[in-house]
Amino acid sequence: PNRSKEDLKLATWVGQQRERRKKELVTDQQIQLLQTLSFTWQHRERGRWEDRYQELIEFKANHGHCNVPFAYEEVPKLGAFVNSMRTKKSDGVLSQERIEHLERIGFQWAVREASNVEAWESRFSQLQAFKASHGDCNVPTRWDENPLLGRWVSQQRQNRKNGTLQPERQQRLDEIGFDWRSDSHKEDWATRFEQLKAYKQRFGHCLVPVKWPENPQLGVWVTNLRHRQKTGKLPPDKEELLREVGFE
Repeated sequence: PNRSKEDLKLATWVGQQRERRKKELVTDQQIQLLQTLSFTWQHRERGRWEDRYQELIEFKANHGHCNVPFAYEEVPKLGAFVNSMRTKKSDGVLSQERIEHLERIGFQWAVREASNVEAWESRFSQLQAFKASHGDCNVPTRWDENPLLGRWVSQQRQNRKNGTLQPERQQRLDEIGFDWRSDSHKEDWATRFEQLKAYKQRFGHCLVPVKWPENPQLGVWVTNLRHRQKTGKLPPDKEELLREVGFE
């Protein structure tokens, strides 16, 4: 047990030296001393178990626990790693050696569900913010601003189709106007709206030519939008968003 505590302290200290050097808090003398010990300032090859384990030790040192949220943006692979360790142990395919390594740093095996709930709630909040900004819940699958949210939205549709979406979650999504149709059918509005905002920022107006060579689809979309606006077929929330960007 004492050896385990010393190993944890040493691993934590090593991680701290790497972080201190990133912040230029390590002196030249300290760097030279560490280099005489063949100290490596970079983690080993990305994706290896040992690298994730070291990152988990550093997370524990900073947060006091190993319950990394699945959508942990500071170290994106770490949340998936923690979730994978719990799944593998539950399935009986995690080696005893790795189980011992994880338990040595206080890893908890029984919080997978809590972690999943936290991740779902985080994405749901992001979806609410998207709707407030865009007027609907149609996040593009490949939305550059938040790729994980686009994939999460697609996953909710798939879960409902497979019958694996919890009824209370479906109800909450229904309450904010979630569109259950396929991604290919619903992505246009959010994608085109983002393109229109970029066009306005670039040219100072929203008068996209119907045959604009750079993006013909945007020109057609804007033309159709004006027609829907004139015929009163545009939802009020979308009209409001268009007014905010100066759509004429």
